[in-house]
Amino acid sequence: MAEPVATGVQKYLTMIAAYDNEFKKWESRTTKIIKRYRDDTRSSSGNETAKFNILWSNVQTLIPAVYARLPTADAKRRFGDNDKVGRVAAQLIERALDFEIEHYPDFRNAMNYAVQDRFLGGRGVAWVRYEPHVRQQDVPEDGLQITDVVENEEDKYEDVGSSPVRSSYRAPGGILGGSPGALPGAAISQPEAAPAALANGAEGPMPGAEDPTAGQQEVAEEIDYECAPSDYVHWKDFGHSTARTWDEVTAVWRWVYMTKEALVERFGEKKAKSIPLDSGPEPLAGYSGTKQRDNTRAKICELWDKEADKVYWISKSSPDFVDEREDPLDLEGFFPCSKPLYSTLTSDSLVPVPDFVLYQDQAQELDILSDRIDGLVKALRVRGVYDASQPALQRLLTEGDNNSLIPVDKWMAFGEKGGLKGSIDLLPLDTLSNALMQCYRAREDIKSQIYEITGISDIIRGQTNANETATAQQIKGQYAGLRLRSLQDEVALFATEIIRLKAQIICTRFQPQTILDYAAAEQMTDEDKALIPQALELLQSDPLSSFRIEVNADSLVQIDENQAKQDRISFLQAFGGFLTQALPIGQQSPEMIPMMIGLLKYGVTAFKGAQGIEGLIDTALDQIKNAQQQAAGQPPKPDPEMMKAQAAQQAEQMKAQMSAQTEQMRVQADAQAMQAKAQFDAQMQQAKLQSDMQIEQMKANLSAQQEGQRMQHEMAMKSQEVAAAEQFDRWKAELEAATKVLVARIGANPGMDIPAIEATNAASDKITAELGNHVRETMNKIADMQNQTMNHISGVMQVLAAPKRIVRGADGRAAGIEVLQ
Repeated sequence: MAEPVATGVQKYLTMIAAYDNEFKKWESRTTKIIKRYRDDTRSSSGNETAKFNILWSNVQTLIPAVYARLPTADAKRRFGDNDKVGRVAAQLIERALDFEIEHYPDFRNAMNYAVQDRFLGGRGVAWVRYEPHVRQQDVPEDGLQITDVVENEEDKYEDVGSSPVRSSYRAPGGILGGSPGALPGAAISQPEAAPAALANGAEGPMPGAEDPTAGQQEVAEEIDYECAPSDYVHWKDFGHSTARTWDEVTAVWRWVYMTKEALVERFGEKKAKSIPLDSGPEPLAGYSGTKQRDNTRAKICELWDKEADKVYWISKSSPDFVDEREDPLDLEGFFPCSKPLYSTLTSDSLVPVPDFVLYQDQAQELDILSDRIDGLVKALRVRGVYDASQPALQRLLTEGDNNSLIPVDKWMAFGEKGGLKGSIDLLPLDTLSNALMQCYRAREDIKSQIYEITGISDIIRGQTNANETATAQQIKGQYAGLRLRSLQDEVALFATEIIRLKAQIICTRFQPQTILDYAAAEQMTDEDKALIPQALELLQSDPLSSFRIEVNADSLVQIDENQAKQDRISFLQAFGGFLTQALPIGQQSPEMIPMMIGLLKYGVTAFKGAQGIEGLIDTALDQIKNAQQQAAGQPPKPDPEMMKAQAAQQAEQMKAQMSAQTEQMRVQADAQAMQAKAQFDAQMQQAKLQSDMQIEQMKANLSAQQEGQRMQHEMAMKSQEVAAAEQFDRWKAELEAATKVLVARIGANPGMDIPAIEATNAASDKITAELGNHVRETMNKIADMQNQTMNHISGVMQVLAAPKRIVRGADGRAAGIEVLQ
């Protein structure tokens, strides 16, 4: 037989119990991890083993790598149409979000704690709510807070700002005009019950609940200011329906601890009395090992059920709902929280696996090695034994100072024993030091393993090798960025979802004047101010369908100022290059200017913070269109056919005039040409005669010179031949005479020395060789002179045969002839 289905409060208590049972082990594990992170496991005695807190080191390294500063909201039109109203609306919501994020500390705190929870327990949660602050008119601020839903005169609950139910609330005057507080169509009702909304985000008393203001005279109130705070939800105080993936979750809740005053103010005195004050936030055990829990508050569960489209407030000690409301915020995804920031998940469970679990074995080894290193360091001291008969040796290591001596008794006996070496022996430290070095190396190896598991590379920790090239460093940096990019994208998506929830609340719940005040609309251009009423209507309709709101992952990490400057310089260079090419086209074809401006706008919209420039571009485009329309309204131009006929007639007249002038100029040119030709012919004839005379004279001079040189050469040759013949004859006669004498001497003296004869013959041969060399040198000189003469004659003949040009003087007459090379 099937079990009966629980209803009412019991249904949700069963859902909560199922969640607690599934996440019990995870909560216990997370508690141990946080204690290890805080190093709360040490006792106050100080006798604990030494540890290496690698968890703290890794978390402190990874958090700044993925979230180092407040994000920057980027609101853009979902489609890049030329929609001025959409552009102004995007500016308003983006500037309002920037004010919410930067002005109030809640978003900063929620992001910091959520990111820290993600790296410790593996899940970070943030909760968004609407919180208007009201005050009595013309009285000091009461400090009370109301929430999304208030009660009107007919005891019906209406969304704040959704309908004009009462004119008690008045928005301050501003850009929208009118008297202070006059805001047509945006009046807000005042709840008749206590309008307090504390950290739990609860809104107003439930129907039928005791009204603490009953019987009191109604006081007119107005909204002082509004905000959309982001609350951090502790990892123990958040829960959801059990599911395999986040898309299957149908209900989420958070536990809130309320004081008695908050209960009375929120639910009424009767309900507050039925809720026991027996709970409080559960703290971790400190160094003393004891928990000091403040059990003076009531534990209330705020549960959002998507299937029922309702919000419930539950106390485990109450059989009925403490409060029940219809969807108070009308958010797109119903839940007032985004998907939690998870660590490691699988598709079969939403129980996260903390990062520390994946390397806890290596962390344990690291602690063991650190403890052993601590023990070896403590043992690494100078120790030894000495001869008891020499007590002075004990003072050697305790009292000995620089340049100091310690006296010993019986020096002779001390020396006979071997002196200091024979009287003292120290414990060797080599074994301990080697073991210590091995422990250090092993610890570094384990740290490297942990860094590989967690994705913390050496480039992130600033460790590098000076011998590596710049390309190697860049590759390592890109690899490290790839491993961290997924973490950065997850944090960016988490921040984006929170900001989107804020944007929905701002657009649908805030008064228009509040949005304008947050966005500093008075500082916008006059053209944009004229579009503000239409932009506000667009924002209140359906903001997420018209706009794309996101957070860039790069905006969460520490910005590179040089890179930002380089990006702007690149933009200006590209912008200047486009204008250089577009301006000539616009001057030649004005009808192309709107298209050029559209292309420019297309490129500008890709840059962050370009909304202001888009407004200037839209203004310039409007001015150009207005100028073209004004030009179209000018008086009509003359008939093109008439202008064509007039132009043809003027062209014929100009043609006749040009023909007459051309004929006159031709006649004058012919006369001048004939005169110039006659002068040129006369000058050419005169130059030719002069040239012929000069050539004949040069020929005669050259012939005479050649004949003289030839005669001189012949005479020189003959004289040299005669001299050589005479010398040869004289030598021959001398040789014959010497030969005869030698023969006679040989005949008269048969024993004549043969070597003397050979010496004489050698002398004769030497004389003959020298004479022959002299004759040959003379003949060579004569041949060289003849070659030079022939070269000179050849050069002269080339000059005579080369083309020539008449050289004229200042008066224009021929002054000479120039040979052309």
